[in-house]
Amino acid sequence: MTDLSDITLEAVSSVAQIPAVNWDACANPAGGSFNGERYNPFVSSAFLGALERARSVGAQTGWTSASVLVEDARKRLVACPPAYLKTHSL
Repeated sequence: MTDLSDITLEAVSSVAQIPAVNWDACANPAGGSFNGERYNPFVSSAFLGALERARSVGAQTGWTSASVLVEDARKRLVACPPAYLKTHSL
């Protein structure tokens, strides 16, 4: 079990800031399922990166990328939930 003091959090403004292989290994781990879920293409680096490159997300749309990276004491990515700051309405 990891001591919580060994965990670091960081928000990034683009999925492109994280190597795709690291993001995908965390978001869609090998072996096909996590908690009974199958591969989810909508959390893959390729899909999220495509949204950013197409400007479907970003400041101009009111959905600014702010994904949270969770790293262990060895600086290994252990969680990476995609997240967005909503700024265009209440």
